[in-house]
Amino acid sequence: MLVTISIFFLVQNLSISEILKNNNSIDFKIFEDLRLPRLFACILIGSALSLSGAILQVILSNPLAEPGIMGISGGASVGVALVYCFLSIEPSILNIMCFAMVGSLIFTIILVVLSVKFYFSATKLLLAGLSLGLFSSVIVTWSYYFSTALNMKLLMYWLMGSLSGISWIHVYVLTLTLPIMIWLYFKSNVLDLIMLGDLHAKQLGINIERFRIILIVVLSIVIGLCVSCSGIISFLGLIVPHCMRLLLGSSNKPILLNSAITGAILLLISDILSRSLISYTEIPVGIIITTLSVPIFIYLLIRFNHE
Repeated sequence: MLVTISIFFLVQNLSISEILKNNNSIDFKIFEDLRLPRLFACILIGSALSLSGAILQVILSNPLAEPGIMGISGGASVGVALVYCFLSIEPSILNIMCFAMVGSLIFTIILVVLSVKFYFSATKLLLAGLSLGLFSSVIVTWSYYFSTALNMKLLMYWLMGSLSGISWIHVYVLTLTLPIMIWLYFKSNVLDLIMLGDLHAKQLGINIERFRIILIVVLSIVIGLCVSCSGIISFLGLIVPHCMRLLLGSSNKPILLNSAITGAILLLISDILSRSLISYTEIPVGIIITTLSVPIFIYLLIRFNHE
């Protein structure tokens, strides 16, 4: 039902019969070039961010860990700020995606180098990620003073998370996350062992530091790909895994699978609302996600606290 609403019924309703009988019609072009890639992007981004959040919460032993907290999203925002405010290059789709991806990878490399050189524990790794995130916020704030009014507006809109302008190029890029998500899903048994504690995991033959670094690098690629296409969508990777743990328990295999499915559904609902709540404009999907997620999360916390 959500898929049908997302494709055919929003600000401009599409005729199914017109799409089927005439592939040169305006309805078919809207369906093929706008609605369909946006639907696929919603599913892939929602799944990837929620799955990433669920894994980060395990490997960092912190329930507040999520894709934005490690500085990976911050690195992407610095890359985009460079395009809009500091560099004299066209803010095209390709340039935005490339600089966002490069920014997230640079911040990840810094995080990994610090972790390896100084033997950071999970807590120190989290603090290093927070520091990089704060540093990126400072750079983005400075960039507002070096940009035109239009570029500042575009940058702010990107920072709030938006699926407006999603094309097949974005979908092709996002499909790279699929094999990575499948690989991560099959590592759920190792994540279960990590939850027993670093000492127990080491006794069972797991090189916990090495495995943690590998996962952070892999997750940074997934998050970087998503953020480069949609901007920063906060809370999705925090709220969804939390809800799944409250509902399903501590086993990571069902949590990872259901986090991916629920994340895709929640982002799809948010995207539908972002396009339909106000007829003359589109609300950034990041705002909708936060508005929907927080009350649900508080309700679940209160409910399970009483139980």
